[in-house]
Amino acid sequence: MTNNHYNFAYWGPLLWHRTVEPSIVEGLLDLGLNLGKDRDHSKHLASNIEDVKSFTPSDREWAMVQLEHHFQNYLQAEQEYLNHRSRQRARSMNGVAELGGMWINRQRQYETNPEHKHDGHLSFVLYLQVPEELKKEHDSYIGQGPGPGSIQFRYGEYLDWVLNVQTFFPTAGQMFIFPAELSHSVTPFKSDIERISVSGNIFLS
Repeated sequence: MTNNHYNFAYWGPLLWHRTVEPSIVEGLLDLGLNLGKDRDHSKHLASNIEDVKSFTPSDREWAMVQLEHHFQNYLQAEQEYLNHRSRQRARSMNGVAELGGMWINRQRQYETNPEHKHDGHLSFVLYLQVPEELKKEHDSYIGQGPGPGSIQFRYGEYLDWVLNVQTFFPTAGQMFIFPAELSHSVTPFKSDIERISVSGNIFLS
């Protein structure tokens, strides 16, 4: 009888995601929708999303308190993922991590975000509002590429025998944390709706 036991190696960066507490989603949505035109952040980004605004310093402080346990959770998972080689990073969350930038994206019909990277050590994307119409459009999509409204992460070059992309259709409350230098992009959609997300960058000592 053939022995089918085998091993395989983990490869690439840690891409972490989970659904966060509704209170965080509601709080960020309330703060973000009340930002004025003076907080425009679109000129600082690669996207063609017109309505992008940066949060105030006090907003970022509130968000850091609410989200810090998720960043800590990522770093603890990273220790296991990288064979306990990142203990120094795990310790660095203890009071010296900084939320260097955070902005709200109100993505509308035909808007997109081409492949890009972020500043800092870690980055995150948290989806606050995903209308049902967009889910229906995505579910009915027929094609070879990522469906409408997808977020796609890319690591390394394309090669045969290599899986170098991870694609998700995000849901409301879903948060992704990943190394800031991991390339990612967002596909456009045709539905006449507004999808809202928050992105930010974490700097570790």
